[in-house]
Amino acid sequence: MAIEQARAIRDALAAIRPEMETRFESGFNALSVDLTALDRAFRLLFDRIGDRPLLFSHPVYQYLARRYDLDARSMHWEPDEPLTDMNLDDLGAGTASGES
Repeated sequence: MAIEQARAIRDALAAIRPEMETRFESGFNALSVDLTALDRAFRLLFDRIGDRPLLFSHPVYQYLARRYDLDARSMHWEPDEPLTDMNLDDLGAGTASGES
């Protein structure tokens, strides 16, 4: 998805500044290589994790869980706030509000 977004940005910029199209293309190609390598690294990592469930501290990682077919649960824990009894109950039950 990030590559498609970058491609759209490259095309829009090239339409506005056609004299820089080669530079935009070069930057896009470099970014595409980096994003593809990152995707491969994530895939290898998540393949090693397998079917083991993961716990995320915030309900903002659904895209990651979807992309890599992860068994993920999302909590809503703030780093500067102590865990409440309800947080710990949710953790013990393996559930979370806002579960992905």
